[in-house]
Amino acid sequence: MEDVYEELDAQVKPSDRAFAITLTDADYKIAKINNQQFASQEEAYETVPTILNSKYPHLEVGTAVTVTFNYSHFPSNNFTVTEVSEHTVTEDEYVAAGFTYKNFDTTDDMITFLNTTFPKREENEVMYLTYTWYNSSAYSSRQTVTSPFIYVNGEWNKVYEVTEEDYATVGMNPDGNTRRNFSSYDTDNLPYYFNRFLGENAKGADQVGDIHYVLYKYYSSSTGLVQRVMAMRYNGNGWAQVATEEATVQFAKEGNTWVPDLRIQYTLLSADYTWIADEHPNVADAAAVASLKRYRNFDTSMWSSEAIVKALGTLLKAKFPDAEVGQKFNVTYVFYSGATGTTSITLELNESGNYQLAE
Repeated sequence: MEDVYEELDAQVKPSDRAFAITLTDADYKIAKINNQQFASQEEAYETVPTILNSKYPHLEVGTAVTVTFNYSHFPSNNFTVTEVSEHTVTEDEYVAAGFTYKNFDTTDDMITFLNTTFPKREENEVMYLTYTWYNSSAYSSRQTVTSPFIYVNGEWNKVYEVTEEDYATVGMNPDGNTRRNFSSYDTDNLPYYFNRFLGENAKGADQVGDIHYVLYKYYSSSTGLVQRVMAMRYNGNGWAQVATEEATVQFAKEGNTWVPDLRIQYTLLSADYTWIADEHPNVADAAAVASLKRYRNFDTSMWSSEAIVKALGTLLKAKFPDAEVGQKFNVTYVFYSGATGTTSITLELNESGNYQLAE
């Protein structure tokens, strides 16, 4: 084992106590992550420590590793349905959910009903909902309709289910073959197929950024025939598969595990110094504020550490109004102390709603 550790030491130079890696296909497999990407950044925060413990069990407490990884920009991108259920809306359920006419006439009505009636379901469950649909422009205005919905990230979403006709239009019945599903042979083409299906059949007032889930049948030798769902985003010209994003986060070894450093990095812009001086002149005395506005730096002969913290905290409140208690910011700013330089401090939002130096 000493020989193994010496080899590892030569590779990562742990004596530096800080280095960077980019996760490889093999790294994702350590944590049994498919498609070489995490479902979300939160999943990465929970899973990367397992990878680091496996790769570098000998590294000392205090070592920092900067990890670059892939994640789905949207929490759920392409996944297998976990459960399929059916439900027919009863008259009492319409009334209980506030639909006194005992029908739906918009998709939002159905989403509201499902979130009210079935607020907690299994993640990635598909429910086929049978309901009464009211169409004021049709001769037979009330119809019984069945539509699928998917429960993702704690809420219900409308689904477009690939039809038998859709499969046929992209060659899923060559020479009379009755295959009506996709497989690994079709993987690269699925986003193009789904853009076509949604463009032709899922008409609506689509806005840039809208997400639409597509439900389809998928066959593999390991799982057999299953139902899968792909998230598609509207880009203004059509529908595209939700893209993979890249993130870089530092993890520090504490005890026997690794903890993500979720500090937000922020470097003051030239306009930020002016904003502080113009909008909050009372954070320091008049001479200090005037110097800040003129030179766009904190002159340490005029600005105390406490006043700088107050000024930067005021700026963060305006820049990040939705920050939660405990959020840390690593703030870089320009100072003057006989010469101009830059420095960074870490501020943390406390329970009183103000920023203080982080411990």
